[in-house]
Amino acid sequence: MIFHTVPFIFSSSIPPAIKGPNSSYHAEIFLLIPDSKLRRMFRKQIDAAGISLLSPLGLVACEAAYSQGEEWYLAMKAYVSDNIDFIRKYTEENLPGVSVTEHEGTYLVWLDFRKTELNPEELEDLIINKCRLWLDSGKIFGKCGNGFQRINAACPRVVLNTALERIKTELNTYKHSES
Repeated sequence: MIFHTVPFIFSSSIPPAIKGPNSSYHAEIFLLIPDSKLRRMFRKQIDAAGISLLSPLGLVACEAAYSQGEEWYLAMKAYVSDNIDFIRKYTEENLPGVSVTEHEGTYLVWLDFRKTELNPEELEDLIINKCRLWLDSGKIFGKCGNGFQRINAACPRVVLNTALERIKTELNTYKHSES
């Protein structure tokens, strides 16, 4: 992330891909801000927002993650990468009119439903009410996001499979009701 041409480096002790219960309360984030004036301004805003307190458990978890977490981290990255491949393959083979956009280095994957010809309201109804899924609707990003849904690949494969099966079933039902 770039803020006023100063690079910020974010690092979390417990990546969001596999958080345990309440672990989000213990994540520590590090920012490197070389410019002392900008660093003071940023710190003032963080303090004003009330998010400047460190968690003792978070510090211990952070130390463990940096000193002993590489094997877990590499395994988690491989698992998520395999899940992204699974989403792409499943979509190509089972979801006509839906495609996966080119992946850009996150565990969130964009599904493009525009060729299904569902309008944004129909797509929302399909995903939320019929499939009973809570994905990130592309429309929250403005008009350019209409027709897209974002799915989290950092979860057990069985969860992804269930979500994609629901989409397949409901898309087929929708197509047959249109005929």
